[in-house]
Amino acid sequence: MKLNKLMLAGILAGATFTSSVYAQTLKLAHALPTEHPVHQSLSWFADHVKDETKIRVKVYANGTLGNETSLLQMVQNGTVAFTKVSAAPLESFSKDYKILSLPYLYSSEQQYRDVLNGPIGDKILASSREDGFVGLAFLDAGARSFYTDKA
Repeated sequence: MKLNKLMLAGILAGATFTSSVYAQTLKLAHALPTEHPVHQSLSWFADHVKDETKIRVKVYANGTLGNETSLLQMVQNGTVAFTKVSAAPLESFSKDYKILSLPYLYSSEQQYRDVLNGPIGDKILASSREDGFVGLAFLDAGARSFYTDKA
């Protein structure tokens, strides 16, 4: 099975990844608990990297190595090879990530998937390259709910 852009989101590899490819074990860190479906996706990713490249990826969950902001800094300095973060902390590095937080942007789930799997999604993922991040994919964590007492 090939890695699909929507299967994994906000996974970022540091620009220094190519120089650390020869490491025996690469670190993937995130702040979610091990019971979370995203952690399961990241474990799947780590297994597939090992299967396809013979490079081991160790997943650190529960914010063991830090919060999302510190994990981004660790990717920048090469301490961590991959991280999974939400769009909000990425907005300080690239304004293109702000679009992911806008409500009512898509008319359907299919349109959402088409946009993120297309050139716009590719542009967003590439927008943080100058800051030391290479966006690999998006993970659909579901829609947010808005509540009001008016229709």
